[in-house]
Amino acid sequence: MAGFITRLKTSTQQFFGRVTDKFKKIAVSVKRWHERYKERRRKAKTIRETRRSTPEYKPEVVDTEIKTQLADKLNQINEGHVVEHIRALPLEDRKEFFEETIVPLVASTMNADIKAIEWFDCNTSCAIGQYCDTDQSIWLNIEYLSENDEYLLRHMVNTVIHECKHALQNDAARGRNTHGYSQELIVAWYRNINDYITPEEDLEAYVKQPIEWDARCFAESVFPTDIND
Repeated sequence: MAGFITRLKTSTQQFFGRVTDKFKKIAVSVKRWHERYKERRRKAKTIRETRRSTPEYKPEVVDTEIKTQLADKLNQINEGHVVEHIRALPLEDRKEFFEETIVPLVASTMNADIKAIEWFDCNTSCAIGQYCDTDQSIWLNIEYLSENDEYLLRHMVNTVIHECKHALQNDAARGRNTHGYSQELIVAWYRNINDYITPEEDLEAYVKQPIEWDARCFAESVFPTDIND
């Protein structure tokens, strides 16, 4: 009888142990699901609020100073006809011109610490370019550079400026270099970088979020993509 009671006790303990473990796993899964659900709702709210916003571009003093210096330097290339100069070059020379002239000129004038220039094509992404803060590199789309369309070539130069502005934003937000920007603006950049909206999530919100709106407006003020500007 004593042996039976012992076996029953052991069996019961094992049963409840297995049940307890199972419920613990279920509880962990439910908690994870709930956290993902809350994050999706939070992100959806951020996207809605960003879409409804009416962003304004208010360049700070440092932006105005950089704009003047950079516009002057770009206008010195081929007597102000940068695009015509690019269009006259074969593709390999265009790459070299961007790697050895355009990117270094823009980066040095803006005090952007660009450590590498990389190329991709539309098989990777249809974007014209992007900045990667992991290795502080700029990536540019070689397919757009191969075109002779003035708008696309202007966009290539404009994109270099845009991505260099992202480098400054990341410097300031991550505490590497404020570049003279106000604390209020740096805080807004920091929050946006840590809650970034991708084009795939919502294109309108992507364009309107602080770091993209700032980079886009700054680049357009220096080198407009609209040939009528």
